[in-house]
Amino acid sequence: MSLASSDFLSHAQRVISLLPDLFWIHSLRDEDLRIAWNFRRQFMAIKQHVSPEEDFQKYRSWVRSADFVWLPRNQTGQLTATAFYKVERRLHQGQPCILIWPEYMYIQAEQRKGVSIAQGFLLALALGILRAPLAPQYVVGTGYVPSYLALCQVSSNVYVCEDPQMTDWERTLYRSLVDATVGYDPKTQVVNMGTIPISPRTTAPSEPQLRNDWQRYVTVNPHWSEGFTCMVFGRIQPSAMRSVILRLMKRLRRR
Repeated sequence: MSLASSDFLSHAQRVISLLPDLFWIHSLRDEDLRIAWNFRRQFMAIKQHVSPEEDFQKYRSWVRSADFVWLPRNQTGQLTATAFYKVERRLHQGQPCILIWPEYMYIQAEQRKGVSIAQGFLLALALGILRAPLAPQYVVGTGYVPSYLALCQVSSNVYVCEDPQMTDWERTLYRSLVDATVGYDPKTQVVNMGTIPISPRTTAPSEPQLRNDWQRYVTVNPHWSEGFTCMVFGRIQPSAMRSVILRLMKRLRRR
């Protein structure tokens, strides 16, 4: 199926009229999701033991549970990025919390300095506040090194396994998440995915802090480029929201 179609997103409903690339998931058809899935195949190869249709059905099952999606297109109607956002209110040991799942985030070079992906994250934070006003918020999900490093740039409390810096309550929450994750191995503390990154970056960043973050990830998951991920768990603090807003303002000023 072509990555561009005259009928693509024709029924999709925008989350906010001023944000043209953010759509409610419930308004997308399966045909739209298949185009987004095909776009993902530019970045991820399917492992030999997984059939393409099996991979699509797994993809479809998860994205249907999300709240909204970022789907920017170029002037010819071709997709240039995807990012799905799920905002889940969860009760853990009697205490409510918000889990923000940003998944299937794939971005072509031309979109990496765009503002909409930051707007999507801020919208997810705001939706979380509406659903549980005083509850702590966490960014969670299975993520490769690039996703982990992106999160490290807006939060200093990002983990890839159980960590002594977590509270006891956070450790039990993290444990409940990995226990429910298909493919997670408690011995290795990584998730065996059905896909493998295409042309992954294998050299650490030059910036010292990001280099340290890189090393922390690959120490836990040295074989990530072979299709293994960590369950990433990041505590969201007010400083994280300020950081995203500042980045958004800088990008808007460059326009």
